Amino acid sequence: MSLAFAVIFGCITVTYLSRPMVALFATVIGVYLLRRSRSIAQALIHARATHRGRSDYDRKPGRSERRMMHAHLKLALKQAELASLLPAVMIRARSIVDGR
Repeated sequence: MSLAFAVIFGCITVTYLSRPMVALFATVIGVYLLRRSRSIAQALIHARATHRGRSDYDRKPGRSERRMMHAHLKLALKQAELASLLPAVMIRARSIVDGR
């Protein structure tokens, strides 16, 4: 009797809680991607502003800046992928990060 109850309870739980759990995990991933992307963007701005020597915008980026740009591009592609698959989740993640 208890095994049958556990199986029925498990089926009902999987049926009704799978979508909210997926949405929750996708939102957590979206929040992580957005926060990481924004921190890299701020680091790039800071690296550009505090660069030694010339302050023009035509200079060649250094190794650390190139690595940050590469990481930022990879995160942007992941964000675009998540936003195309689950747009409501990405909107929710953006509102969490923005504090609205």
